[in-house]
Amino acid sequence: MAGTRYPFTLEIKKSPGNSLKQDSVALVFQLRVIDNMKLKQPVGNISAKEKRQINDFLVQYLDLVVDEKR
Repeated sequence: MAGTRYPFTLEIKKSPGNSLKQDSVALVFQLRVIDNMKLKQPVGNISAKEKRQINDFLVQYLDLVVDEKR
């Protein structure tokens, strides 16, 4: 997929488990805050593994220090 050639992107393949209609790319470098109340319906779901990968990208991208003891 072309979108994953950039840093801080994660390819998410459609599957019966995530309800996506097509393969997608999480553009982690394009942060945006969205109020859940404004969403009409979910687009899909991501797995726990994909959540961890996105979290790892955010830590790197934002140069965060994570306390692993918590």
